[in-house]
Amino acid sequence: MSKYRSSTYADEISLPQIEAYLVSRNWINDGEIGKVGTVWHKTDSPNAEILLPRSTAIKDYYARIDNALNELAAYEQRKVDEVISDISCLLSSVISVRVISADTSSGVIPFNDGVLLISKARELLQAAAMSLNAKRKQFTGTLSKDAKRYVDSLLLGQTAVGSYVVNVIAPNEERQAAESDSDISSVTEAVTHNLVTGLDALAKASDEYGRTDDFKVFDAAIFDGASSNMCDALLGFSGAEGKREFEIRVSGASKPFFPSEVRTFLFDRKHIDALRRASGYYKDNYVLSDREVWGVIKRLNRPAEDEIGTITIEALVNGATRNVRIRLEPGDYHQAVLAHDTKAYVKCFGDLHVKSKSAELLNPKEFSVVREGELF
Repeated sequence: MSKYRSSTYADEISLPQIEAYLVSRNWINDGEIGKVGTVWHKTDSPNAEILLPRSTAIKDYYARIDNALNELAAYEQRKVDEVISDISCLLSSVISVRVISADTSSGVIPFNDGVLLISKARELLQAAAMSLNAKRKQFTGTLSKDAKRYVDSLLLGQTAVGSYVVNVIAPNEERQAAESDSDISSVTEAVTHNLVTGLDALAKASDEYGRTDDFKVFDAAIFDGASSNMCDALLGFSGAEGKREFEIRVSGASKPFFPSEVRTFLFDRKHIDALRRASGYYKDNYVLSDREVWGVIKRLNRPAEDEIGTITIEALVNGATRNVRIRLEPGDYHQAVLAHDTKAYVKCFGDLHVKSKSAELLNPKEFSVVREGELF
């Protein structure tokens, strides 16, 4: 005989979740009813009573769960869906992304940006999962087994009004651990912690970058879980045009009598600009404004039909030696030829565009041959 199913309530939440919720609301398990159920009473309201099935093996399990949830909702004077939402979040990490903008103040958002928001929320948690066991500037390739299982377990909660809010739920349930070779509960908690440390590090590094204009402030954030993947996901929250501010609220899985700590991170327009630069820096594709570059010329190149020539010098950039290309006007290129013949040092100012295997000085100016004694 198949089990009676009057609703999908029991498919949304598990028996351990309901029991944990009751304990957190000061209900007491007063004992078993034969081999089929347990009876619960409220400490401050003795007449309140809820009956729960002992296991899913009971043939009318679904009907008993439905009845218990309806009784609980009636006692709390709330809708069943609201109670289920609170129960499902109790043993889960909840990540809320709130978009702050004039065009979202009424609780709606342009369709394309709404799709982007949900997609980037998934990518944010995926980035946190990927950097759990390996700290890198950028992640490519497929997810690890644990990271994929974590991402696949994510649930999309109800959106809420508050400019525009998307809730992502990362379940941390006993039944998931039982279905996995690894402890998914531990993985979920670890990813949530890694997300918090990564967001915290990026927020602080972005503030520091605004004061110093030094890309190196983003280096330390890598060891706390930051990456270009995380930066790109965050940038997606600002919309296709990158103009919206946003807030991320992270709460870990609560346990009976031990509410989770809630962390909130606000990213304003200055942060968004810094994140864009950090993403490029992590990908080895960024610009250092108004920098002096000096070194020995390694290569000269000027096609016969051109007046402008290109030189390549070996220079120190952010502590590493790189070959830097500089396009020079005829007069400066002539000086460069002479410097190359004598192996003299040269210097030039401009905006240094750094890539993974090369660099180029944009908008070069004040090119000159370094005289003896000027290097140090």
